[in-house]
Amino acid sequence: MKKNVLFLCTGNSCRSQMAEGWAKALKGDKYHFYSAGILKHGVNPNAIKVMQEAGVDISSHKSNTIDDLSDVKQTLSLLSAQMLMKIALCFQRVRFFM
Repeated sequence: MKKNVLFLCTGNSCRSQMAEGWAKALKGDKYHFYSAGILKHGVNPNAIKVMQEAGVDISSHKSNTIDDLSDVKQTLSLLSAQMLMKIALCFQRVRFFM
């Protein structure tokens, strides 16, 4: 059974959306990843563009609040979207130089 991971941000428009996209691309076979915010600001078009340039499609993502994810019963952990972005950027740099 896959465990759930939630990336929590303020508006669920950029960082948490990108974090969810990277997480799904890198470990989507092992975990269920979600992102949410305190408010819904809509997915930032620039986030979609940057992720497409990196080969990760988040164009179908929607902005969610925590209340929208009430069906997610067990959350493995709340991760900082900023932290995962740093990890993903390091991964991309390493992959680029290989």
